[in-house]
Amino acid sequence: MAQRSMYFPRTAATLDVAALRRQLDEIERLQKNDINGNIRLKQIETQCDQLQMDSVDKLAATSQKELQAEEHLRNVTKRTEEINGVIKALKEAESVDLCFLMDCTNSMRKYIDDVKNHIFETVEVLKTRFPHLNIRLAFVGYRDLNLPQERQFSILDFTDKGTFHSYVSMVKCEYGGDYCEDVLGGLQKVINLNWKHPVRILIHVGDAPSHGRRYHDLSEDADYYFTHDTDGSIGYSHIHELIELQVKYFFGRLKSHTDKMIEEFLKYAQEKMTIEQTDVEKFTNLLPFIVETVSRSISDTTSALLKNELSNPSKTKMLRTVNFDTKEPNWSYIPAKRVQVVKFECDSQLSCTLIDQQWNIRIASNPFAEGGMRLAYYGLMRYKDREEKVVLKEYKQTDKKANIQEKYFDLLECQTIADFLAQEFNRLPSISNLTIVKKI
Repeated sequence: MAQRSMYFPRTAATLDVAALRRQLDEIERLQKNDINGNIRLKQIETQCDQLQMDSVDKLAATSQKELQAEEHLRNVTKRTEEINGVIKALKEAESVDLCFLMDCTNSMRKYIDDVKNHIFETVEVLKTRFPHLNIRLAFVGYRDLNLPQERQFSILDFTDKGTFHSYVSMVKCEYGGDYCEDVLGGLQKVINLNWKHPVRILIHVGDAPSHGRRYHDLSEDADYYFTHDTDGSIGYSHIHELIELQVKYFFGRLKSHTDKMIEEFLKYAQEKMTIEQTDVEKFTNLLPFIVETVSRSISDTTSALLKNELSNPSKTKMLRTVNFDTKEPNWSYIPAKRVQVVKFECDSQLSCTLIDQQWNIRIASNPFAEGGMRLAYYGLMRYKDREEKVVLKEYKQTDKKANIQEKYFDLLECQTIADFLAQEFNRLPSISNLTIVKKI
């Protein structure tokens, strides 16, 4: 008998169980994925928290560095502005208006030729001393009152050296008639010039005094205008106008007859202006006189521009009470201290580098001298195998802001730059070493 296969069809209930099983499997799979995802999410959150903390720390450090950088930049900017201000002042001090006031009568021909022949050399020598020199030249020649106005004066307002040379080459000398000349008229023409630069110099060269008995001890025969400016009002007015213009007056003296005139001018000035006299006959030519006159004027102006007031008298300051001992101490009785020594070195760009060194130092107990701001002590410093005697300075004030490190550093840096500039200046050729060659 043949065997028959039996077929039992799936019911709906069987299908539902299978579907539920698949759904459960899917749910389990998803749950596992969720658990793994949560773990991964937790790891990511932890990493994010750490990164955030690191970012905050880095941001804080960066902010601190930025603040420090900004503070440093402000200090550098301020320092640069101060240095630029000094450089500007130095350049201004080398901006010169130089006027020659000269007697243009026959006896003065030699000296007028000196000015003409040496003006180029004079400017070049000055430029070796003052690299930023900006100089303008003017010429006023005076003669006598009896001449027509167009012949009485030769006037060239401030100009360059080439134009100046050409003009002076054409200046004529004339006989005046009497001995005295119209000096006061020449001063009036000087006052009327276009003075502009900060350094204003008048070089007056003459061998005869002004008309008027106030200005000489000569007889009336030597002065056809003996009563000229009897009350001194003209001379007084001219001198005070020069003072107002801040003109430095230098007189090249040739004869003693002009001495009383200069004395009168100084009386008019009432110590508000000096008139420096130089006996120019001792020079082979006027070049040394002119160079030294201009150099001294520039140096004086530079000093005035850079001078700092040592203290403000309106403020009460607490000063140290000390006993002075001018004798150098016996160093064997003074113990040595190991200290950090800070030095600055300056380069050609006036940039200072700070250098630290360890030295042994002995300091006297009492100062031996004092200045306007500081006390000076004897000191003995030893570095490696070298000993050096030094002067150590300390501010006299006792308030907190007087002896801070920054104040000493600023002073040290300024002195380093000043020392560097002084050494550079000393390398420049001196006028005394010049050989004046006369071209034949």
